[in-house]
Amino acid sequence: MLSDIEAIASNHLCDSDGVFAVLALLGRPAAKILRMKYFRPDSDSEEEDEVSPQEIGNCIRAWWKEKSLSDNDWQNWASDILVKWSPVSKGEDI
Repeated sequence: MLSDIEAIASNHLCDSDGVFAVLALLGRPAAKILRMKYFRPDSDSEEEDEVSPQEIGNCIRAWWKEKSLSDNDWQNWASDILVKWSPVSKGEDI
């Protein structure tokens, strides 16, 4: 969560942009260190449904490139998406 990013930044005397930069480097598929996953809270339970990278890409493309998704619709959709990073197991493909 964003609050976690802000806490890490505060504890390490840097800004959130620095934390995101490190996460981006460690989360690159070629690095094979962290895996980035996307989730959407399930309205019927306390569980979270995983969102595919393809769905993320499609929505970004629709909003940013094709302009078929309004700024308001994009904000509503994106504000519901959670991003999590988890370690990649040794030898695991990403």
